Amino acid sequence: MLFIQVIFSSSIENKAEMEEIREIKREQLSLASGPVKSKMLDIVSDKESGFSFIMQWNNEDDFDAWFKEIHVGSDGHAKTKHLNIEKTIYRYYEV
Repeated sequence: MLFIQVIFSSSIENKAEMEEIREIKREQLSLASGPVKSKMLDIVSDKESGFSFIMQWNNEDDFDAWFKEIHVGSDGHAKTKHLNIEKTIYRYYEV
C-alpha cells in the first residue's frame, strides 16, 4: 500500500490562484482510476495559502502512471512560475 501526500503552498497574496490550482487538482484526482481513497485539505494560515491532498494507492506503478498522465504536455509551470509555488511530494509505504 502506498500513501502519497502532495503539498502546494505560496504566499497569502496568491490565495485566489491557489484556489484555482486546487480545483484543477481536485478534478484531475476525481478522474483517476487508481487511488483507493483521497482527501483534499486546505492550508489555513495568515501568511501562506495552499492545500494538500493525500492519496492511498494499491501500488506505486498506478500512481506513477497517473502522475505522468496528468503532466504530459502540461504548461502549468509556465502559467504559475511567477507565483513562487512550493510543491512537496511525500511517499509513505505501509510497514
